[in-house]
Amino acid sequence: MTVRNDERKDLRRWRAAESASREAEAEAALAALLVRLPRLDPPAGFAARVAAAAVAGALAAAAARRRRWQLAAAAGLALVAGSLGTLLAGVAGPLAGPVAGSFAGRLSVAALIDGLASALTALAGWLSGAAGAWGLVADVGGALATAAGTGPGASAVLAVLAVSGLALRLLSDLIATERSWSHVAIRG
Repeated sequence: MTVRNDERKDLRRWRAAESASREAEAEAALAALLVRLPRLDPPAGFAARVAAAAVAGALAAAAARRRRWQLAAAAGLALVAGSLGTLLAGVAGPLAGPVAGSFAGRLSVAALIDGLASALTALAGWLSGAAGAWGLVADVGGALATAAGTGPGASAVLAVLAVSGLALRLLSDLIATERSWSHVAIRG
């Protein structure tokens, strides 16, 4: 019972010294009050559990970074493979018809030469069409470059860049790296 009274007495003395701005007396009273507090030792294995949790958190962060890089690499490879597949399909499409038509029903050297000549003719026609499309892209690009070289055009380009930069920043803030894909925090 005297311990509780002594604690209350030290607490009142500390509060009174604090409210009166007597710092030295307040520090002494607080020190006397804190000395009376029971010493609490952490439970057995506490340090090991904290260290294991820190290592697990670091490993999980490293695994998440590795997964992001792997997903980015897979997406890049898929994009390259899809582009190459589209290009090859575009080139092979005009060549497949004449070659297959020349071999239908007969197989000879003359048919092979005729099929290759037809395929090369089809390829030349396809390349000519692709060059025409490239010319169109070059014309549009030149017109855009000319427009961007003027004052209002440059202002429009800068405005579009500013809006897209702001949108990218907002999306980056919205999609934090700590969040999971499903946005569910699992607590164990």
